[in-house]
Amino acid sequence: MAETNNTDKLIVDFLKSHKKEVHDDGFTHRVMRRLPHTEKERKIGYLTPVALVLSAILFVALGGAKMMWETLKINLIDMIYDGSAQMLDWRTTAIVTVVLLYLGTRKICSLN
Repeated sequence: MAETNNTDKLIVDFLKSHKKEVHDDGFTHRVMRRLPHTEKERKIGYLTPVALVLSAILFVALGGAKMMWETLKINLIDMIYDGSAQMLDWRTTAIVTVVLLYLGTRKICSLN
């Protein structure tokens, strides 16, 4: 049993030391995009934008935007009263905004 473990370790070490990366220049991605899709995958593909639009409509209709605005307003007022607004400068706010927009955009783009 110990001999088998030693042999396995030697094989793994050999393969790790002689590993070569194969560059396919996007070949795998092109092949995967050309494979035929099943009917179920097509239905799901059509359902995603419908669900996105429906959720946006419900968010606005049920007052989600108003609740977010009120929460933001209350938090900003509390920060001003507590004096913690002095810790925030325009650079910090700009960096946080850019990072959140970037992450949100990447998430939305990855849904396709």
